[in-house]
Amino acid sequence: MGRHERVARLWGAADAVREAAGAIRPPAAALLIVDPLGTARQAIGDEAVERALAEGRAMDPEAVVAYAHADAPTAVAQ
Repeated sequence: MGRHERVARLWGAADAVREAAGAIRPPAAALLIVDPLGTARQAIGDEAVERALAEGRAMDPEAVVAYAHADAPTAVAQ
């Protein structure tokens, strides 16, 4: 899976967590210099992004954490 699908899936998961908590998307999210979903739509198309968003929204919280950490860079020892 590519990074654009990953971004959309994690975005969908974050939306689901916010909705379940009764929270709204932070207004600062609208101020992002780069629109991650717009970039993903340009790269892989609307259908693939919508599918990944739906998959992310359907993930349970434990699965989201495991998924987010799956490709996370290894921490540098300090």
